[in-house]
Amino acid sequence: MEHQEETDQFKVLEEKVGALIAKLSSLKDERDLLMGKIREQDKSIADLKVELDNLKNSKDKTKIRIQSILDKMNKLDI
Repeated sequence: MEHQEETDQFKVLEEKVGALIAKLSSLKDERDLLMGKIREQDKSIADLKVELDNLKNSKDKTKIRIQSILDKMNKLDI
C-alpha cells in the first residue's frame, strides 16, 4: 500500500511539473510575441521621428522663404 501511495505522489508531482513546463513554454511564446511587437513599434516610432524632423525642416525653410518674400515686398513699399 505504501508503494502505491509513493507512486501516486510521483504521478501528482510529474503532472504538476508538466503543467509548470507547459505554462513556462506558453509564457515564453507570449514574451517572444510581445518583444516582436515592441520591435515593430520601436521602428514605427523611429520612422515617425524622421518624418517629424523632415516636416520641421520643411516648415523652417518655408518660413524663411515667406520672410524673404515679405522683405522684398517691403522694399518695394507695397
